[in-house]
This record gives sequence, C-alpha cells and structure tokens, in this order.
Amino acid sequence: MAAPLPDRAEDFPAAFRDRYNSGDIEACRELYETDAVFMPAPGKPVRGEGIRQAMAEFLALGVPIANRQPRHIYTADDTTLLIYDWFIDGTGADGNHVRIEGTATDIVRRGPDRRTPSPATKGQVSDLRQPSPQVTDPADYLETKKSSELTPSSS
Repeated sequence: MAAPLPDRAEDFPAAFRDRYNSGDIEACRELYETDAVFMPAPGKPVRGEGIRQAMAEFLALGVPIANRQPRHIYTADDTTLLIYDWFIDGTGADGNHVRIEGTATDIVRRGPDRRTPSPATKGQVSDLRQPSPQVTDPADYLETKKSSELTPSSS
C-alpha cells in the first residue's frame, strides 16, 4: 500500500521520492491530477499514458531517486510552486553506473479535501549538472540505453 498523500505542499518531493523508490508506478501516478503534465526531460512534456511510460523508463534503470530540501517554495492560495534538486545515482539493473541529476519544478494544488494530492505539472528545468559523460539530459540517457540494448555487441 502506498504511503498517505502529503498534507503540506512542501512534503510533496518526499512523497514522490518514497513512491518512486517503491517501484510502484501506480503509486507514483496517484500523485498526479488526470490532466497533469510531466516533463521527463527539458522540452519534452508528456501527459496521461506518457507519464506512466516515462516513469517506467526511469524505474527500469533500477536506481533510486533522492532529492534535497526544496530551494524555493512559493504559495498563492491553494497552489504552490516547488523548486528542488534531485538525483539518481548508483548501479543500474544492467550493472552499469547511472548518474542523472536535475532541478524539478513542481506545481501542486490543494485538492477539494484540503490535501495536496497532485501536481498540475511536474517538470525538470534544463539545469542538469553532472550527468553521465555521454548524456546531456535524462531523455538522451534513456534513448542511449535503448539504442545500446538494440545494437549487438561487437565482442
């Protein structure tokens, strides 16, 4: 069973981290409004089933996500903008080292029950600092990974 939904907007990053690290896509998806936008890489927004697919690709890396305390929290009425850094760093399911990091910008809205269940948008700004040497953003990493899985080794 997934952890309870956060009561405070500033608790959203930890709730997302915990659900992501559980490996349960549906638990992650529960945090999003039905019309939410997810930005798995700069300039590549997805909605609906695209959110599930993007999360499945990240989860397939087999490396947990970590995040730091929010750098900025801006609230107006029932809407909050959160800006915080995140990173995925460790040995992937394929035995290779994975390092992806960025800055998330989440807009969360308090639901009718006065809880903060989901972001209207969750995205990453193009502030990637130390990705793997051949990678410029997470989408490139995932695309590189897919290509290498499809290309036979010459050894």
